[in-house]
Amino acid sequence: MLARPCEASPWPTVVALWRLGRYRFLLGGFVLYGFGAALSRARGPIDWSAYLLGQGVITVTQLMTHYGNDYFDRSSDRANLTRTEWSGGSGVLQEGVLHPRVARDIALGFGAAALLLVAVIGATQRVAPGMTLLFGIALVLSWEYSAPPFRLHAHGLGPVTAAVVVGGLTPLAGYGMQAPSWSWTAVLSLAPVLLAQFALILVLDFPDAEGDACAGKRTLVVLLGRERAVELTVVAVLAVYGVLPVLVAAGVGGDLAYGVGATLPLAAWVVWTLLRGRWRSGGSAADLAWSGVLWFAAVSAESLLATAMNRIGRS
Repeated sequence: MLARPCEASPWPTVVALWRLGRYRFLLGGFVLYGFGAALSRARGPIDWSAYLLGQGVITVTQLMTHYGNDYFDRSSDRANLTRTEWSGGSGVLQEGVLHPRVARDIALGFGAAALLLVAVIGATQRVAPGMTLLFGIALVLSWEYSAPPFRLHAHGLGPVTAAVVVGGLTPLAGYGMQAPSWSWTAVLSLAPVLLAQFALILVLDFPDAEGDACAGKRTLVVLLGRERAVELTVVAVLAVYGVLPVLVAAGVGGDLAYGVGATLPLAAWVVWTLLRGRWRSGGSAADLAWSGVLWFAAVSAESLLATAMNRIGRS
C-alpha cells in the first residue's frame, strides 16, 4: 500500500500571521477611543453606528501599523538581541515562516480598509467638522512611523508621532464621532494620556537601543544617549501628574485628575526601574518594558473610567 505524501500543515502559518499582528496592542485603541467618546456629552446617548465605524478605522489603522512596522523594521529587529514582549517587533519575520512581503501586503490591505471606512463615515454619518482630515492624518502618520520616505521613528520622532496619534488623535476620533463640534475642554483632557504615550515609547526604546544603533535606526533614545534619554523619560512621566492641577484649574474636572493621580504608584515603579539601571545589561529589559506598559494601560483605563463615571453621574 502506497503511503500518502506528507501534507504541510497550515497551522504554523496561521500562528505566525496572528503573532505578526500583535493583537494584544489593540486593547489600547479600544480604551482610548472609548475615552474620547465618553468626553462627549453633546448628543446624550452614544450613537453606536457612528461609534463602531470610528472604532473600525482606529483598529484597522493599528493593524496596518503593526504589520507594516515588522516589515520596515526587520533589519533593526534582526539586530536586536534584547527583544521583549512589548518591544523589538514580533520576531516572526526573523523566524523565516513567512516571506516579509506578506507583512507588507497585509499592512497595505488594512490601510485600504481604513480608507474605505473613512469614506463610509463621510457619506453616512453626521460628525464633527474635519473628521476625514483627522483620520487621514492618523493614517499617514501611522504608516510613516516606520515606512519610507520619512521613517519617523528611525529619525527620533517616534515618541512625538505616537503621542499625537495614540494619545491625541485616537481619543479625538472617539469624541468627534459623537459630538457635532469640538471643545477645548475635551482637547485639554487628553494631556495626561498624550504625555504618558510619549514616555511609554521612550521606555520601550531602551531595550532596543543597541540593536537600533547597529542597524542605523536613530530613535530618540539612540540620538540622545541612554543617560539623557532617562532624564527626558523621567521628566515626561512626572509631567503627566504635574499637568493635573493645571487641568483642574482650567475647569476640565477633578474626576479625571483623581483617576490619573491614582496611577502614581505605577509611575514611581517606572521611574525607579529606569533610575536603578539594571536594564542596561539587558537582564531587566523585560521588567522595564512591563512597568511602562502597565503604567500606560492604567493611565488610559483610569482616564476612561473617570470620564465615563462623570458622564453617568450627570445623566
